[in-house]
Amino acid sequence: MDLEMLDENQKAEGSIESRRHREWEKFARIFSLIIASFHVTVFILIARTGYLSRIGFLLAAVYVTPGIASPLAGFAGKKRLESFLSWLNIGAPILLALVVATLTIWPVEGSDGGWKPYAFDADLTAFETKRAIPSQENAALRYESVFTAIDVNDFPDSFKELWKQPWKREDYPEVSLWIDSHSKTIDELLQIGKMETCRWPIHADIYEDWTVPYKPLSYCVELISVSANRNIGEARYDNALEMSFCMLQMAEHLYQQTNNLDFTFGFNYERAALSLINHILILDKVSEKGIEQIANRLPTAKNNLQEDIARLLSFDELRFARLMAPLYEINEQGKIRFAASLWFLPEDRTYRNSRLWRLYWLINMPLNPQGVWDMAKSESAKFSRFLELGPSFEFGKDEEDSFWLFLDFTTRTVSNGARLHARDICFDKIAYAHFGERYATQMTRRRETWLVLGLRKYRNAHGEWPESLDLISEYVPGEAFLDPTNNDAIVYALEGDGFRLYSKGPNGIDEGGRNGFIHDLKTSEDDITIWPLKEKGARK
Repeated sequence: MDLEMLDENQKAEGSIESRRHREWEKFARIFSLIIASFHVTVFILIARTGYLSRIGFLLAAVYVTPGIASPLAGFAGKKRLESFLSWLNIGAPILLALVVATLTIWPVEGSDGGWKPYAFDADLTAFETKRAIPSQENAALRYESVFTAIDVNDFPDSFKELWKQPWKREDYPEVSLWIDSHSKTIDELLQIGKMETCRWPIHADIYEDWTVPYKPLSYCVELISVSANRNIGEARYDNALEMSFCMLQMAEHLYQQTNNLDFTFGFNYERAALSLINHILILDKVSEKGIEQIANRLPTAKNNLQEDIARLLSFDELRFARLMAPLYEINEQGKIRFAASLWFLPEDRTYRNSRLWRLYWLINMPLNPQGVWDMAKSESAKFSRFLELGPSFEFGKDEEDSFWLFLDFTTRTVSNGARLHARDICFDKIAYAHFGERYATQMTRRRETWLVLGLRKYRNAHGEWPESLDLISEYVPGEAFLDPTNNDAIVYALEGDGFRLYSKGPNGIDEGGRNGFIHDLKTSEDDITIWPLKEKGARK
């Protein structure tokens, strides 16, 4: 009897111990499944960035799959498979740690073998070849000869304030004498203003200086503008008109370059030229021949934002590829390998050199550097879809979005920080948003000038300004009536023997043509005025 009771007790204890063991196995599987699910989530977040290479994707899949499959196999009662997958799940990180340790400790070979940073020099040459023009047709070379003969710091008092308003020599004799002393430079610039094409070398690396000489170029534009305003003040409208056309062409020369900064300077030059033309059209009874000349030289009223952005993005793809190129090295025999240092210090290849970087690039970069172009095209395509929103973009994010933005930034940084950095440099949303806004504003000024041209035609034909813009529809392109900053009509109103003409600006609110900050209301008025001259915010 005692033996039977002992046996029963042992069975009961065994049953309890077995049940506890099963419960612990169940708990361990659930815990493993939770950890594996976290790893899968991280893998999905990283995979969705598109930054992993095929090798990186495969390695990540091999790493996370056993973690999910092992507990599931256990729940299905397949203990041998569970045991194998468990060892695989544990062994993969250990193997990875050993590889990392080996690569970290193992010394990196020096510069022997002729290894040097890779560069897409052939692609850069092809890009330059595509833009190439005969030297005699290149205005940039003529500009350079002018720049050698000027001093950008040489200008008299009052010079800066006269490039935006008409004036007379008796009011500013010192400036007038100074302008006359630069007559040869002005004549040369007028000749350059008749040239159609201009090519400065392209700026293809962040480490390079800008190739367009903005400072002397702006100095020359101001020189012409001040001289043209003197011609307007002294009623020499034909001379002023010639100088206005020159400034328009100087702006066009910048529009032929490859960076949105070139457009920004071009917009400033064009704005000054349009202001001169508006003065001439409104203050002088321009002949039909003069009106025809203006119509032939005015920039188009058609909005070519998307076409210009596409052209700029094609260059930014080259910049992206050039920035990513130092992730690779090439030797004299043409053999290519991953670099063993940080990508953004190509001039100092000894900084933090480690074979570990080669393992890192292996999981997120193509083996062949030509694959970088696929990355560039991918980033450009995503950016183009973003830019299709229009010339103005919103960057203020709701608080609930900030976590996801941080998470996206973090996963991209971990996945391939070099690519993220190159993307932010070459496909900068804020820079292109500002470019789009400036482009829209400049298009508004162009269209307003076309309207002024139509108003002058009407006044020449009828002896008075029209009562509404509808009456000049036969004289100007249809696009000129739509304000691209707000997709509304441009404001026109008769005022005595004159008129008011202005855009309601990006905010779409009619503020009477005022533009400026209102301190009392802590807000800004943003109307874009063509005539009369821009008024500052009346309320301070």
